[in-house]
Amino acid sequence: MSRGRPTLPDDTIQTKFTRKYVNGDGVEEIWKYNLDKFPNGPLSVEYKYPKGYKSFADINEALPKTKRQYINPETGDYVSYGRAKQLGII
Repeated sequence: MSRGRPTLPDDTIQTKFTRKYVNGDGVEEIWKYNLDKFPNGPLSVEYKYPKGYKSFADINEALPKTKRQYINPETGDYVSYGRAKQLGII
């Protein structure tokens, strides 16, 4: 019994294929690959949003200033209103 991934003959390796992913929010991602043109990753990625989808930015915009979350430019993390005011972000 050999270990590891079994080797495939060269004629069975696909060079053009797509992969579909569905996130928990219902957002569908379609990744298109063409290994002849670009062997290191996907050639293109399409996003399909469900009807009535609201992004984090849309939800954050609807909240009052004191309930919003702000991005700390030093760490890239979200901080609350009070901390953002201390850091001088707002």
